[in-house]
Formats: sequence, C-alpha cells, structure tokens
Amino acid sequence: MSFKAKVVVTLRYGASILLALIIQWFLYRELRRRHAPAWSYLIMAVGNGALLLIPIDWLTGMTLPRWLFLSVVGFGIAYEITSGFGLLMYWLVKKKVQREQKLADASHRELASADRVSEPDKRAFLAGGAAAGLALIFSGQSLYEGLARPRVVRRRLKLKGLEGSLHIVHVTDFHTGYFMSPDTLRYMSKKILELEPDLVFLTGDQLHNTHRPFLEDLQAGLRPIAHTHPHVYAVAGNHDHRLGIKDMYRALEQIGIHSLHNENITVNTPAGMISVLGVDDIMYSGDLRTAMRGWRNDLPTILLSHRPEIFDEAARFGIGLTLSGHTHGGQFNIAGLAPSLLETRYTYGVYRLGEGHLLHVSCGVGTTGVPMRFGTTPEIVEIILEG
Repeated sequence: MSFKAKVVVTLRYGASILLALIIQWFLYRELRRRHAPAWSYLIMAVGNGALLLIPIDWLTGMTLPRWLFLSVVGFGIAYEITSGFGLLMYWLVKKKVQREQKLADASHRELASADRVSEPDKRAFLAGGAAAGLALIFSGQSLYEGLARPRVVRRRLKLKGLEGSLHIVHVTDFHTGYFMSPDTLRYMSKKILELEPDLVFLTGDQLHNTHRPFLEDLQAGLRPIAHTHPHVYAVAGNHDHRLGIKDMYRALEQIGIHSLHNENITVNTPAGMISVLGVDDIMYSGDLRTAMRGWRNDLPTILLSHRPEIFDEAARFGIGLTLSGHTHGGQFNIAGLAPSLLETRYTYGVYRLGEGHLLHVSCGVGTTGVPMRFGTTPEIVEIILEG
C-alpha cells in the first residue's frame, strides 16, 4: 500500500471511529443516569466490539471467512446506526419537553413535580425507541440493497466522429472483498457475456482492501470475460492502491485484461478505429497530459478515469466520451442529495459540456465503507455509441 493510501485510509477510519466513540460515550452516560440493566451494557460492548473488527482486519491483513466477517460487522453497523439515531431522537425530544415545561412554569401553570421529572424521560425514551426501530429497518433494507446483484442499465450516447455504432459495457467499482462475493462476480460476468459487447471498460476500484486472496477472486470472476473478449480495458481507482496497483495490473494482465496507466491505445472496432485513453486515479498518479502523448486525436476517443472530476479537462482537450465511477451514485442518495456531492458535482448519469463532450458516471457494482445503499442500485451499464 502506498503512503498516501495509508494516510487516506487512516484518516477515514479514524474519523469514523472517533464519531462512533463520541456517540457511545453519550449513550453510556445516559444508561448510567437511568440505572439501565446489565444486559444494556452487554449489547453496547458487543456492538462496539463488532465494529472494531474492521480496523483490526485492515491493520493485520488477515482474511477471515466471508460469512463470519459479514455477520459480525453487519451486526456492528446495525447497532451503531440504531443506537446513534435512537440517542439523537431521545436527546431532541427530551430538550423539547424540557423547554415546554420551562414555558409552562413561566406562565404559572402548575405541574406536579413528579411530572416535571418523569415526562421528559418518558416521551424522549419512546421517541428514541421509535427512531431506533426505524433505523434498524433502514439498516436492513440498505444492507439488502448494498449486497444485491447488479441490474443492467441501457443507454444510447453519441460519440463524435464515430462511423456506425459501437456496443460497449461500462462496469466500475467492484470492490472485490468481503462485501463482493465470488457468486456476484460470476453473475456479473455471465450478464456481461450475455450482452455480447464489442468492448468492455472497467473504471477502477476492482479491489477493496489489502487482502491478496481477494485478488484471486477478482481473477476468477473476470476470467470468462477476458477469455471471450479481446478488448477488455481497465484503469486503477483509489482502493486499488491499497494492495498495490502493480499487483492488480499484473493479475489482470495474466487473464488477458489490458490495464492503461496514463497511456493510450488505438483499437480496431466494428465501427472503425478509435482511441482509448486511460489514467490512474487522479488523487494518486493520474495524469491526462501524460496519457495523451502520441494520442490519435483525429479518431473518436474514449477516456477511462476512475474519478469524474477529470471531465472538465477532458472536454477542453476535445475528448468525446469520458467513463468514470468512484461516486457510487452517492451510495446514499435521497432526492438527489448524496455524500459524493462533497467531492464532485458529477455524481451519477450522463453530463454534457460544450459540443460533443460527454461524461458517463456509473454508480458501480460494489460498495465502499459499509455494504449499504439507499436510493441507488448496483449496475452494469450497456451503452450503444453512435456517431
């Protein structure tokens, strides 16, 4: 793993753990204040201990049985979400009731002292319980959607300069690891083979973490595609740097998939010659100018970039189509609001700049962070390109 990847992962996990610790500290104080039974502390300890498996697994590089990791971490995630939302609602309702009592006292309305003490706790406890229940349902549904098999999404796009039509498949963000099972990879390969595309493009995060055994899962899952289609091209994403992109490139080349690292190639297709450019993740060593050296800019051109932020630069250089991933469509997308908007305005779908410059951002097949989705669906994208 590169030094930069270590820093990014440490900060991300560190921030998540710090937030969880703050929430659990307030929950612990509230349990103590209410003289909660011993089993409450037991659930708290087990829930927090379950999530500790994530950084322990990452730091040690051990590879546990997938079912064990999923069961333990799934319980931990559900616990953190339900306890966090429950505590938040409990606190909000309690503060509201306390304000109402202060207003009532100021208006000289008489309230029994017992009511003044018990009413905030009673209403807040009920509200917190309801919020925790809804959060548990949300967690279950999001886990189900996050681990679901991908659907096929069909699009028809223009590629300037193309003669005839070209049939391609765009797949991204497998995150092969604990949350991407070999069965799902095999299913994905089967669906892609059924589509019979002219070219297949993989736009990064083929891997998730530092576990070398999952590299073998990736090879096994993609081998049927690579052996059937001579034109399968891939670039690296930020997660691929955790194991090491050289290892990933080597593993893909062994099964016949061509990796593009800041370079370009000319490909003969049923629609004529096209140029394909590929860049590494632009937060690492990705460099479009380097990839353009020797580029046939007189040909229809497709750029593969894990991150979609490169689109503005690609459009300035006249590149017709950019394929990207990384955002997962927000992974949690509610009415167009998604965490990925903090990184880029290109979160999902098709975007246009100027005349004949297109970007396609896929929400991908796998998940990052937690194996959960809401408002997005795992996808394989079939695209018909026309001139």
